[in-house]
Amino acid sequence: MKIHNQIRKEVIDFLTEHLQEIYYFHNGLPKIIDTDNELPLVAVYLNDASGEPVTIGHSEWTADLIILTYLPFYQGEEKLDEINEKINDAILFKDFKNFSLTADFNQSYDYEYDTENNVWVSSALTFRIQYKFQQLNKSNLGDE
Repeated sequence: MKIHNQIRKEVIDFLTEHLQEIYYFHNGLPKIIDTDNELPLVAVYLNDASGEPVTIGHSEWTADLIILTYLPFYQGEEKLDEINEKINDAILFKDFKNFSLTADFNQSYDYEYDTENNVWVSSALTFRIQYKFQQLNKSNLGDE
């Protein structure tokens, strides 16, 4: 759905301004191929999206906005925490065009480790968001 791409792009554009130490941003879940050249990286994706109809042709949706931060393994949790503190503080005080936060705090914060190769360490900062989605019926699309 186009709205999901718009939400991810809006967050990435905003974070690009606030995280000068991050060189790579990814719209959706990343496939990291070259850790030497692709880290540090921040990826933005949505999960667990669901909608409820509010009026004919319109629905209100909620989803988890997940911001992943990947760093080289040697930088560890301390650096992840520092970066995610910046992300959290920035996100909580921003009015976004395409969505709003459902609470004035993040919903969860998790770590993940590359236990096979010890190449990267990551964290996932999760916010619950809400947004509107307009559905067009076929008669509005000009299919006659």
